[in-house]
Amino acid sequence: MTKVSAPLFSFGAQGSLGHTITYRKRPGSHQVISIPTHPDAGTSPQLDQRDLFLWAVASWNALSPAEKETYRPLAARHGRTLYQEAMSQFLEAGLPPPPSYDLTITND
Repeated sequence: MTKVSAPLFSFGAQGSLGHTITYRKRPGSHQVISIPTHPDAGTSPQLDQRDLFLWAVASWNALSPAEKETYRPLAARHGRTLYQEAMSQFLEAGLPPPPSYDLTITND
């Protein structure tokens, strides 16, 4: 889906065309460039951090309103919202270890 704001070959074009090119306006020039990508996108530490953050969000969403209220004293002390305080604690604690299972395989 295009998100370009004016005809493609005009000086007013801004935005992205599909996932291939971007029209942008800079002071004194107009540029058509490929979509910028970060060279380190998708490294193992980034994927680990993403998993940790997704786990923290899921943990927050799983809490009842009463459980969320338990974060109020610390949140007030640090000048944060309940969500910010809970996320801070979840992220500092890290991911819980994966469950371990005893698996027995037999050839019967």
